[in-house]
Amino acid sequence: LHAASLMQRLGMPTAVMPPHPGAFSALGLALAGEAVELAEAAHMPVDGRALQRLLARGREMLAAARAQVRGARVRGRVDAMVRYQGQGASLCVPLTARLPAAFAREHERRFGFVTDADLEVVQVRARCEARSRRLPATERAPAREAATVRRAPLGGARLPVYRREHLPAQVSGPAVVEEPTGTTLVPRGCRLEQAACGLLLTASRTPRRRPAR
Repeated sequence: LHAASLMQRLGMPTAVMPPHPGAFSALGLALAGEAVELAEAAHMPVDGRALQRLLARGREMLAAARAQVRGARVRGRVDAMVRYQGQGASLCVPLTARLPAAFAREHERRFGFVTDADLEVVQVRARCEARSRRLPATERAPAREAATVRRAPLGGARLPVYRREHLPAQVSGPAVVEEPTGTTLVPRGCRLEQAACGLLLTASRTPRRRPAR
């Protein structure tokens, strides 16, 4: 109901009405893949021997995390929280043999500089995640020739009301689109189009007024 107003106030070119908008977050939770993350504190300098021990421990943690995730298609990664020795903040970088170089790039990107100070790892993280399921496709029924025309309960102009499953390829406002979990208002000067990600609400451009002389 408020997407068009927020879009116009924020200067956004487009707003997206996803499928099943009133239950979208619940669908995301239901379709999300199962994930397990293990974290282990560490306080080790980053030198050749210590890095090999960290890599071995990371592989062990990744195997332990993978054993807890159900599903055939599982992806995993091992990260390390790294900092310069004596530094308060740490950065999360992939735990690989190229950890020092990865940390230098990330530190340069985040803070704009690097130093030759020694590095230390303060935590190792292993995460495995099963691939999420796809949102089931819904077949769109053929568009009706005409929409239902209805007047708002508190008065005002009569507006065409469409059912989302019978929506044509494009609708120009003012109009209302109804569905079981939500209602979309298409104000005057906006249009609604069908897209793969849902419905796209776009405001038509209006020419700027020249200031009076």
